[in-house]
This record gives sequence, structure tokens and C-alpha cells, in this order.
Amino acid sequence: MGSFSQITFADYPVFDNKNWYYPEIINSLFQPDDFINEKRKYSTRDSLVWGDAYENEKGTFEFKGYKQTVQVCKERLEIFGASYKKAKLDFQKAKKISRQEGFYDFSLSSVTYDQYLAEIKSIVDSKEKNYDHLNINLRESLTSGELGLYGLSLDSHLYSILSVLSESDIVEYDLTDVINGGWVKINEAKNVDYEKIIILTEGKTDIEFISNSIDKLYPHLKDYYHFIDFDEYKVESSASALVKLVTSFAAANVKHHIIALFDNDTAGLKEMKKMVSKTFTPNIKILRYPDITLAKKYPTVGPTGKKK
Repeated sequence: MGSFSQITFADYPVFDNKNWYYPEIINSLFQPDDFINEKRKYSTRDSLVWGDAYENEKGTFEFKGYKQTVQVCKERLEIFGASYKKAKLDFQKAKKISRQEGFYDFSLSSVTYDQYLAEIKSIVDSKEKNYDHLNINLRESLTSGELGLYGLSLDSHLYSILSVLSESDIVEYDLTDVINGGWVKINEAKNVDYEKIIILTEGKTDIEFISNSIDKLYPHLKDYYHFIDFDEYKVESSASALVKLVTSFAAANVKHHIIALFDNDTAGLKEMKKMVSKTFTPNIKILRYPDITLAKKYPTVGPTGKKK
């Protein structure tokens, strides 16, 4: 008899794994600080997983695993490119893959992505779970197939589930039994492996403002970003220097996600245009500060004096 782990979305369990867990899911949704050790009553254990085994059980157990809200998990997926549009495209690709490989005993040709989302929501709301791995219709295949479509990418699979839930709903990855059973060491379970997004700017003031804003407005995302240290390494700061820096990263074939952020002024826009003729890999995004009403008539001081 083995031990099992599972992740629950609004108390609906998916991704059951015997004697192990899915590190790639943890890497996508959680941070080390999300890991908790918490005493709970046995009677709170999910009946969709355990049936009535703990219904009348007295006493407590120590929950070991990850806990976060739907909103935070969804935003963490989004900063690495997950979106409704991308998930919808992946859904179309998955339908083609499943058809070519004859995975289902029914046709998916008329099923839309929005219908798929509606079916997920209905299943989660009704707490309908099936472990018989039936593929005779869409609902049966989802209740026994982790709410996913065969061929759907993991990020789009997770994003689709999160999209039908309330932002305040809880996402938990229960690793209690695989840790207690000795299958997973707790230090191993707490390890979250992810690549930081590198933000390149024209100068250190940009970094100061952006990093402080992320820390204040999106503290749950701050650990995903890394900024160039202008002072420590005497990095040149200007729009033209940013062009050189981005080009150097591209030439070195750096695999990290990179955002090059230009100032929304004459010099910044001029240098940014130079990047148009260059071909960059998808991990490099060239952006500028957005247009805002306040800045359209903002007072400045130049060689000819004050202007708006």
C-alpha cells in the first residue's frame, strides 16, 4: 500500500500521484513561503480523496504542503505567458492531437474552449469525481482525467482550472502522506525551482521605482524578478546602452525571460526603433513605458526653459 499526494482547487482534488508528487506544478504555482505545517482535524480530510475513512476519526494530523489563493497562483502563471488566448490556442492543438492519436471514444470537433471551461466549473461546483478513466463523453473524461484534455500543456491546463474559480478560493498541494511515508524528504518538498525574469532598464532610478512598486503592489510576485545592479558593476545607463545590453544578452543566447524596458521619451523611442530590425528569441520582450494622461502635459525643463 502506497502513499498519495494531490492538489486541490477549491477542495476539488486532481493530479493524484502515488508515492511521489509533481514538482513542475509546485514550480509553476508556489513559492517556498507557501509551504505550511498545520494541525488539522482528521474529519477535515477531503472526502473525494478518502471517502468516509476519516469521517468519524477523532484527533488531529499535521498537514504538510503548499497553500495559496487562486488569484496569486493565476498571476504567477500569467507573468510567464499564460493567458486565456494562449490556453484557447493550446486547447485547439490538444483537440487535434487527441483526434490523431484516437485518445477519446467521442468527437471533440464541436467542443469549444468556453464549453470546456463551463464543464470544468460545473464539475468542481458539484464535486463530481470519477476514478474509472472513462472517455465516453467530455464530462466523464474530465472527471477521470484531472479536468484536462489530452495534449493540453500543463500551464494551460492549470490556467483553465484557475480561470473558473473565485480569486479567493484556495489552492493546496497536500504532500502529507508522501512525506510521512518516507517517499519525499521535507527539504526536497520545500524546494521550488524557477527561473527569474530579468528586467533591463535605461538606469538605476527605473529599477528603484519598479522594484519598490512590485514589492508594494505585488509582493507575491517580487521573487520572480531580477534587476541589473548598475552601481556594483558600473553598468552604463542610457537608452543606447540598453540597446547594447539587450543585444549582448541575445548574442550570448541567454535562456532566461528578459524584459527590456525603454523610457517613453524621444531618446528612448528612437533607440527602441533600432531593435525592430533585429530578430530576438521569444524569451526577450522589448517594451516601453505606457502612455498615460498625466504625462501628456507634464512640465519639463529644457534648454529653452519650462514646457508642458
